[in-house]
Amino acid sequence: MDDDELDRMALMRSVRKSGFNAEVITAANETEGLMALQENEFDIIFLDYNLPGCTGIDFMRTNRNRLCDAQVIMVTSQGDEKLAVDAMKLGVCDYMPKNMVNPDGIGQSLRYALRLRDASERNRKIQEELYLTERRLDAVVDKSQILFFAINSNREYTMFRGHCASILGIEPNCIIGKQVSNVKHLFPIDESFFTALENNDQYTTTITAGELHLEVTCFKQAGITSGSFGITGIATDITELKRNEQKLINDLSVAREMDKVKERFMAHMSHEIRTPIHGIMSLTNILIRNISDNEQQNYLNAIKKSADSLLVIVNDILDIAKIDDEKMTFEQTVFNLKEEVESSCELFRLKAEEKGVSFKKQFGPELPSWVKGDPTRLGQILNNLVNNAVKFTSEGEVAVQVDLIESNAAYTMVRFEVIDTGIGIQNDKLQTIFEKFTQAGEDITRRFGGTGLGLSIAKKLTELQGGMLDVESKYGQGTTFTFSIPFEIPADHQIPAVETICDTIEGADLGGVRILVVEDNDINRLVINRMLKDFNIVADHAANGQEALEKLTINHYDLILLDMEMPVMNGYECIQAIRKIKDARKSKIPVMAMTAHASKDESEKCMQCGVNDYLSKPFNHAELKTKIVSLLHSKTQSVCDEQTTDRLTNLDYLKMLSDDSETFFKEFIQMFLKNTPETITELVKQTELKNWEGVRQAAHKVKPSLNYMGMKDASNLAAEIEKSAKEMTGVNQIPSKVATLCTLCETAYIELNEEINNLN
Repeated sequence: MDDDELDRMALMRSVRKSGFNAEVITAANETEGLMALQENEFDIIFLDYNLPGCTGIDFMRTNRNRLCDAQVIMVTSQGDEKLAVDAMKLGVCDYMPKNMVNPDGIGQSLRYALRLRDASERNRKIQEELYLTERRLDAVVDKSQILFFAINSNREYTMFRGHCASILGIEPNCIIGKQVSNVKHLFPIDESFFTALENNDQYTTTITAGELHLEVTCFKQAGITSGSFGITGIATDITELKRNEQKLINDLSVAREMDKVKERFMAHMSHEIRTPIHGIMSLTNILIRNISDNEQQNYLNAIKKSADSLLVIVNDILDIAKIDDEKMTFEQTVFNLKEEVESSCELFRLKAEEKGVSFKKQFGPELPSWVKGDPTRLGQILNNLVNNAVKFTSEGEVAVQVDLIESNAAYTMVRFEVIDTGIGIQNDKLQTIFEKFTQAGEDITRRFGGTGLGLSIAKKLTELQGGMLDVESKYGQGTTFTFSIPFEIPADHQIPAVETICDTIEGADLGGVRILVVEDNDINRLVINRMLKDFNIVADHAANGQEALEKLTINHYDLILLDMEMPVMNGYECIQAIRKIKDARKSKIPVMAMTAHASKDESEKCMQCGVNDYLSKPFNHAELKTKIVSLLHSKTQSVCDEQTTDRLTNLDYLKMLSDDSETFFKEFIQMFLKNTPETITELVKQTELKNWEGVRQAAHKVKPSLNYMGMKDASNLAAEIEKSAKEMTGVNQIPSKVATLCTLCETAYIELNEEINNLN
């Protein structure tokens, strides 16, 4: 039942597209609705709130007995919660805004209504069993550990039963018939319980009676006279539970404090160790590129190798701590599987060739190109296994084989094999090889180094992603590690285009770009400045967040590199201050966080503060340049997007509703172009007459039509006009708002006529 033809069309279309095999009958007013009710038996009725001559609530109140067992769904463009409450009180099962009228929304509402109908039938059967249940309940009440009590509207006890009463040492006849105030020294229920239930049907609290702690739940019971009520309650002995709860609270408080101490320690250790490692690695890389003396090159390579090893140890310790604390998280990003494997293996291929060991990679023919998962963790597993294979192989070969195991529409299972002809593992060590701080033999650490954490981390990372990691080995002949991981199959629109910003990074010209580097560590500033100089970037520096804000006030920068741990004002405070600057050119400047904290929580914390990207120390030339180019590209794209003028109408919803039916799409627009000008004319007329009720009706009528055409601003303006006319507030502003609405509609008519012409 709906008086608006467009709304009826949208409702009918949505019902038929919702997946239900339904017969749909429509009515435009109360008279047609009553005739339909006489001639048909309905399962569900969609009822518009605003009908000619009455409201949907009036119709429900007058004709509820004619609806039989039909479930009623109120459909309205009103946003008043009180209307929804009033409708629900009359038996409406759902309250649906008209902007939710689509196949998904209608289908969900239909399923809910049908479930209510089924629940009503089940309720009838339950009622039949209620009497028997009550009789059984009476038989056990007197033996239960629960106390049942009832108090009438005169504040007199009428029931006091249950084994808990004897635990309290209270005879029922000492309570029943007595005023609450006279026996509260025996059972501490007082007037406050009635006060708590004045505006609630249920009230739960805990009380102390003697040495017992009781949880009391009270329910309001209507009294004989209007407005009066009594109480029915249940009291349960929770004395032992209270004791245990307090103990658990104390234990939990201690445990949480220990967790916080541990987290602070791990974060501090990460920052304090990774910061100097970043300086060592970065300065070493700079010297390697600029020194040609062979002997010095050898020394520098040794320093680099030691720093790399130290970083691996630090990362392993942090990872195993996160795994033990069940705080390891995994991303779900789309990536090219073959490229990720090749990238992970490239470094080890060079190391293998230096040792005279052959290195091979093989990919199965059915292997998917793109998958959705965590490429970083996959690379970490491969790095651990391939590094071990190269490290423990002095002749022969190392091979990486990747194959598809099975696949369906949603997931694909991929198997990875890392095969070597190295020293192998003794049989008695195979069972413990994945345990923490365990290696294949006591002499392995002395000969090859390592923490004994790599394989344990690899196994845990595999299992946490739903995969498995196994090992086969013959001592003296070689080892094969096999692991499988399930990946999601990405949708076509999720797969990146072939040409992306990454394709242009290597040759990007950054000359003339101005960057503000905010870093308190002298060595890090030296390193970053040298890297930026290599990119022909002009760099300015600040030692803390306060200096950065001062420089940003008087200078223009294209990008800010912001360290997060600094004195005076740290990076978190600085980025929040930047985003509050009134000058949009400065408040929206791209900011990249730099931190030595190596955790996903830290990156999320940075992003939540308002940074645009995140760079974890230590980082290299390629990482820094990639991030800078990407951010500058995003900034340029954002400016371009801001300069793009959007159309007033957005027909995406209507196209979805049409389901590729050009006829329905065209007819709907034509009907809008026919009916809306008439309604707008009526709105103007009623505004000139200052007939505010007429204004309200016209604004209310046009609002859904504007929504169908995606005219969000116009629809909001109509809603404001409707509200002002209804509440008689700001009526002197209605004429100007109506004039603006007319202008918007005139523009929309032009766009929609163009749409019709394009269809022709």
